[in-house]
Amino acid sequence: MVFKVASSRDWADAFQEPPLTGISYSFTDDGHYEEAYYRAIPNPTQPECPKGMMQWQHGTYSLQENGSLVLTPISSDGRQLMSDPCAGHHSTYTHYNQSVLFESYRIYTDKYHGILRLDLAQFDGSPMQPLYILYRPPAMLPTTTLNPVGKVTGKAKRAVATDGKESQLSSMIRSIDPVIIERWWWFGVISTSVGSLVLWCC
Repeated sequence: MVFKVASSRDWADAFQEPPLTGISYSFTDDGHYEEAYYRAIPNPTQPECPKGMMQWQHGTYSLQENGSLVLTPISSDGRQLMSDPCAGHHSTYTHYNQSVLFESYRIYTDKYHGILRLDLAQFDGSPMQPLYILYRPPAMLPTTTLNPVGKVTGKAKRAVATDGKESQLSSMIRSIDPVIIERWWWFGVISTSVGSLVLWCC
């Protein structure tokens, strides 16, 4: 099953930022999972310089006797993309490996939407936003290791594949020019201002 909040329809294989932020979790019946995050990070001191962060990882999950849910990622496959339009001309692409503990979970049919809903409580008990089913069976990348490496360093640098070739994930990565992101941001600001002015004049 794939549960997600409202965001873009699909995550691009090229690991490019989707048009909207969102969270997606996918689970298989045989214990595999996949998660994808795209978050906007505001900058109060420089409002014109918001950051964007994408995270993706997959691995296995286990349901504990106390009702908690544990996600254990494949350490060599996780990826993170940080974009800061005011800090340089390229996004920062690193390994990402973070185990996750959810204190509790609940799957039920949402009375308002009439579809399956997943409620997750984080490790400290604080609730996450509700997630709604999108695909069943889930649409996921292969659940096996995508980027086999001899050793993953702790400095979050790209590892070298053991066969000497670019890994499947790494070969799909493209540099993202933050100037383009900044132009879209200003386009949104100007469009909003013009729309507000038209409404005020009318």
